[in-house]
Amino acid sequence: MDRLNDLPIRAVNGAVIYVRDVAHVRDGNPPQTNIVRVDGRRAILMSIMKTGSSSTLDIIKGVQDKIAGMRGSCRRN
Repeated sequence: MDRLNDLPIRAVNGAVIYVRDVAHVRDGNPPQTNIVRVDGRRAILMSIMKTGSSSTLDIIKGVQDKIAGMRGSCRRN
């Protein structure tokens, strides 16, 4: 991960701007602080954020397609 911070983004007037100059790349997630249940069974909560000029309907369709593709590979308890 540290090497990603050293990637050059662009050069401006002879000065190289690196990823570390505008961001910090790290491998990490915040600790889980909640448990999701549906009808008493553990479930998954997925936050989806719309950005830019993306079509809300296209996003919904894409999410539904992904969920349909994952259903067969999920382990059932």
